[in-house]
Amino acid sequence: MTCLTKKELQRLVESDNTDQAIGDAYIVTRQAIHQLRKKWDIPARKSKNPARNEKMRAMRGRGVSGTKIAEKFGLATSHTYRILAK
Repeated sequence: MTCLTKKELQRLVESDNTDQAIGDAYIVTRQAIHQLRKKWDIPARKSKNPARNEKMRAMRGRGVSGTKIAEKFGLATSHTYRILAK
């Protein structure tokens, strides 16, 4: 594995990066990043996104499609619709 430290991983997660994006940057799998987060007790970013989720809901309220919202926030369309349904 590459030289990814706990401190660096925390910074990347807090910067709203996905496990996939971090893995791509360090040329490792999403699963490897997930395992490091668990090993170092770093929570997933999803628990820190209420502001993003509200922005997404506001966009939906203005009539923007779920697909366009997903593209803007770098999320899967299915995940976007789960957020919008809450």
